[in-house]
Amino acid sequence: MNPILWLELRTRLRERKLWILALLFLLLFAGIDFATIFGGSWQDPESRPPADIGGVLHGANTAALMGLALVLGWAIGSGRLPQEREQRTLSGLLNTPLSGWEIVAGKLMGSWALLLWFFSLTLPFFAFSFLWGGRPWGNALAGFGVCLLTGLTVTAISVGLSGFFRRTATSYIAIGLLLLIWLLLLPILGGICQIPLQGKSHETARTVVETLFFSHNPVVVLVSVMWEPDGDYTKSSLIFCEGLGVWIGLSALSLWIGVRGLRRGFAEKL
Repeated sequence: MNPILWLELRTRLRERKLWILALLFLLLFAGIDFATIFGGSWQDPESRPPADIGGVLHGANTAALMGLALVLGWAIGSGRLPQEREQRTLSGLLNTPLSGWEIVAGKLMGSWALLLWFFSLTLPFFAFSFLWGGRPWGNALAGFGVCLLTGLTVTAISVGLSGFFRRTATSYIAIGLLLLIWLLLLPILGGICQIPLQGKSHETARTVVETLFFSHNPVVVLVSVMWEPDGDYTKSSLIFCEGLGVWIGLSALSLWIGVRGLRRGFAEKL
């Protein structure tokens, strides 16, 4: 086992705030399900059949999980490497037999382990919505898988880019802004670019805009794989493959930046 991963696991499991966050995580999903089940819209069977509650439960849980995947990935990964600089332990790590890639990989796997643990806490809620008559199991697994891949990708980007920064606060702010540009600003710009591209004559241009601004967005990928209206998943599969390719590329680039940034400021001493 990577010694950095082993150290990360031992350190995190001893933190009291980890268990407090886990409790809050469970309470959040319990509150979402409670509000969905006992919401006012279900009191009138004529307005909406109570049998549809499973689908609404699954949709609410999936939307919450996607939002938390983005937030948790950023929060878990952005401070991993700058903390080593602030605690003056990075120079010790760099003088060990471990390579830069092994150090970053250990930090990344420790962050992924924490993220996977949080995701495992949500499985009972998704099983509950499925048993109540939610989305088909294929859609349910696809939605959960996209949320998980999103969390892993955002965590990898955050851990990698954090190696470039010297201060934890700076890392959180800068990476948060970059994620905001990717996840929010680019789709807004894509929507603006699509306004003059109405009609069949601009179909090719619209396809290019969709590829550049939307296909790699996690929310777009999630919606495409879960709610394909005509039942033909050819387009959604293409969107998923495009998004996954971009996510892998961004993760690899970010981790390379992290490895290169580890020795920033130590090159003259080591």
